[in-house]
Amino acid sequence: MKDSKTKQPLAFVNIITDNGYGATTDIDGKFDVYTTNSSKVLIFTYIGFESLRYNLDKVNDGHIFYLNPKVFSLDEVEVFPGINPAHRIIDSVLENRNLNDPSKIKQFSYVSYD
Repeated sequence: MKDSKTKQPLAFVNIITDNGYGATTDIDGKFDVYTTNSSKVLIFTYIGFESLRYNLDKVNDGHIFYLNPKVFSLDEVEVFPGINPAHRIIDSVLENRNLNDPSKIKQFSYVSYD
């Protein structure tokens, strides 16, 4: 299994037969698929690439499959300055430290597990 543009191997491509059996490619883009006689199609899916359906009657040992990269564009995202959520939590703790100080409470208990 290779990228059609760069000819580089694609690792961990999902491979599914039309009757539900599946496999994935190894780190070098190689795979073995054992199918039943009822299987007619291999379906290859990989994030960032177009899916490929291939008829099994055209496949032989050593066949190389190529996936085409899927081109898509994302809308622009604007990031505005704001308070960091972690800082908001810390500020809230600091504001309420006198209210939650165990030494200022008449009764205080806790359970500790070792």
